[in-house]
Amino acid sequence: MIIRIFKAKVKPGLRKEVENFFLYEAIPFLKVQEGLVDVTTGKPVDHDSNEYVMVTVWKDIDSVSRFMDNHWNTSKVLRGEGSYLEDSSVEHFEVMGQEKLVY
Repeated sequence: MIIRIFKAKVKPGLRKEVENFFLYEAIPFLKVQEGLVDVTTGKPVDHDSNEYVMVTVWKDIDSVSRFMDNHWNTSKVLRGEGSYLEDSSVEHFEVMGQEKLVY
């Protein structure tokens, strides 16, 4: 499995708009993608920060590649999302094990 970490720096004053975009547009769009295992979004704990994160887990690198139209190593900004962002980046990691933590 592949972990894909998308980081986005949101333009000042647009935090609420990007949060709504993630919740009501980006997540529903992702959830129907073939090969997606999980999606989690995070907002900044520090209220002075404008950096958000979206972590997706994919079945394999081929699933990521299909989702990204073979440009898997670039960040994908959905239609309408770009107007909220100053910058974005993406990183990929291979899952090392399947063990689940128990709290």
